[in-house]
Amino acid sequence: MKACEWQHPLHQIVGEALTTKLGNQPDTVVLLDRACGGTENVQLFCSEPLTFASRLCKVDAAIAHCGEVKVVIEIEESNIAPVQLGGKVFAPSLCRVCKGRSGVFPVGADLLFVQIIDVAKLPGNSAKLDQCRKLLQIVPSGLSNAERRLRYAIHYGTVEMFQKIADQLELLDDITEHLGVVVSKS
Repeated sequence: MKACEWQHPLHQIVGEALTTKLGNQPDTVVLLDRACGGTENVQLFCSEPLTFASRLCKVDAAIAHCGEVKVVIEIEESNIAPVQLGGKVFAPSLCRVCKGRSGVFPVGADLLFVQIIDVAKLPGNSAKLDQCRKLLQIVPSGLSNAERRLRYAIHYGTVEMFQKIADQLELLDDITEHLGVVVSKS
């Protein structure tokens, strides 16, 4: 077992699902950070040159298709307050370039930002999921502009739920629909 597996089990499950279903797709590169089982340092930059001054964030995963990043993924296993989730989507929405060990890719004008949240520790009466639904309504229009159309998706559950193929397929369906690719459901 890798050191990260016990620290970030949801990251590992998502990384494995992305690699299994999308890793062999033509013209597709799946960039995963170490927590997701990859080797990348997935960095997003607002401008060139690609320096610490222009790097706005690192993300858990990105998917490049046909030469540009079209999907950015963040996985939250602890803090799912609206300010945390909103901040995680805001910085990538401003970025123009993604850099990892696999290469440098422009961030596409039609971007899907996916947040995956672990709800295992939420009390039954928590308003967090209702807050997430509000974010789903307001984030795309608030962060889209003439240069970028931002699609936003939130997937939530527990590690145990995401271990089930059916729960992974819902996430993968969002991604493959956005990319316009077809993958097997098995």
